[in-house]
Amino acid sequence: AWNLAYAVELATTSLTVAELVGGVVKYAAISLVPPTLLVFVCQFTRRTDLMTRSAAVALAIEPIWVVTMLALPSTRELIRSYEEPLAADVVPLVASGPLFWIHYWYVQILLIAGCTLLLTSLARLPRTAGPQVRRMLLALALPWLVNLVIIFRIGGFGRFDATPAAFAVFATVLLWTSERYALFDMVPVARDLVIERMSDAILVLDDERAVIDLNPAAVDLVGREKAQALGTAAGELLRAVPEVRALLDNVSNLAARTELELANPDRGVVHLDAVATRLPSPASLAAGHLLVLRDVTERKRLDAELQRLAHFDTLTGLPNRKLFMDRLSQGLARARRDGTPLAVLFCDIDRFKRVNDTLGHAHGDALLREVGSRLQHRVRQGDTVARFGGDEFTVVLAQLSRAGDAALVARKLLAELDAPIDLGGMGVQVTASIGIAVWPRDGDDQETLVRCADMAMYRAKALGTNQVAFFTSVIGRRAATRHRLEDDLRRALTADEFELAYQPQLSIDDTGAPGQVVGVEALARWRHPELGTIPPGTFIPLAEELGLMGELGCWVLRTACR
Repeated sequence: AWNLAYAVELATTSLTVAELVGGVVKYAAISLVPPTLLVFVCQFTRRTDLMTRSAAVALAIEPIWVVTMLALPSTRELIRSYEEPLAADVVPLVASGPLFWIHYWYVQILLIAGCTLLLTSLARLPRTAGPQVRRMLLALALPWLVNLVIIFRIGGFGRFDATPAAFAVFATVLLWTSERYALFDMVPVARDLVIERMSDAILVLDDERAVIDLNPAAVDLVGREKAQALGTAAGELLRAVPEVRALLDNVSNLAARTELELANPDRGVVHLDAVATRLPSPASLAAGHLLVLRDVTERKRLDAELQRLAHFDTLTGLPNRKLFMDRLSQGLARARRDGTPLAVLFCDIDRFKRVNDTLGHAHGDALLREVGSRLQHRVRQGDTVARFGGDEFTVVLAQLSRAGDAALVARKLLAELDAPIDLGGMGVQVTASIGIAVWPRDGDDQETLVRCADMAMYRAKALGTNQVAFFTSVIGRRAATRHRLEDDLRRALTADEFELAYQPQLSIDDTGAPGQVVGVEALARWRHPELGTIPPGTFIPLAEELGLMGELGCWVLRTACR
């Protein structure tokens, strides 16, 4: 509108038309340029909070005042007037009235406000927007320079006003850069900021696979200044030439991924998850690559720690029950393939509860650690010692020459435990009971062999302390009977299978009648419906282990009193 009105002003020789078009229309357009620029900048810099209704009303006052002054002949010359008659072949020379400078500074103040907001926003843009920012700044400077030359008639220029043309160029560049490069779009700005500040290392490679850009995280990772890193081949920079070459060779339309290890001067070995993506160039057939490196060292450490916790005992550092069963499964597979005997040893520390009760659990834990260490020290490298639970340790002895060798190893283990263990300045003598089960004689699977070794260990305990016992069929039958009795004993208390036998107590006091009955002893008897009478020597210890003595004692007392 400004350019069109100025063209009409230059083309006419009618003073009335020139004054109305060149004054009213042109100045209306001039007055609208600064507010329009300000609104535009506020929109694209996301500062719409500045454009309130009150601000819009304030911005409209001055244009209305100027247009009104120019429309009235009595006040027109207070704004502008022609210094000489209009001629078709001469550009008119315009004189500024006293009120012109109010309009001038109104326009300048709004332009300064809009340009300041624009420059502030441009300064916050990432470095990647540098070329576009420079173009915009040059376009912004053009109308200012032209307007200064015209207003103050510098160098004799003053007749032809190129300001509207300069503003048209500026507006075109502003719109083009805003739309083409989305300079004030928060998405690309945010992306650039994220890339600069993200913890993942990002390297941009050219078609020769040399580094042409990298973010601060990549600078820290490679341990070089950015200027030194630029131009260096990615594989050489990461000190992993074959791995990086293979990764980039495998990039197709999709991203390729691999794991790298980088020796960082400050952090030691760093584990990286590397992802490479092809970056096609629109200008040529050549393509670069985007290499994203994520530090997974801590994750690797945590994975290893979780793996250790899942398979190893936290107290002794020995394999736990899960890993032991896995090793036993592998040992059985080899034993079946080679036909060599395999033995499982079940070791239980004698009277361990007494150590915990008298010395405390801290000393009990120290004892378990020392026992585990001694057992581990005594076996072969291919054998497995595990903490099975509590004070129980298990051992897999693979590829034995004969089954009897397992007893020799068991005796060596007991001898290893023979030396006193220092617990808080006190020497504690440790003994253990070891049960042995042998493949294939005692079982063909993991669970059976462990169960047989466990039963043999209880047989060793029955023989005394520091004993070794092989599993036998007799032990198996006794264990089966014991297991059955455990279940039946719980049922017997409620099924009235117990009865009392009364044994008389006779006086032997010379003062009394010899043989006089002075009382009776009530003795519990278990009449098992299938096994017959179970002697007290069998079921009383069993009741003590199962915690049933209180209930059995109450039954005896009630029955005897009744």
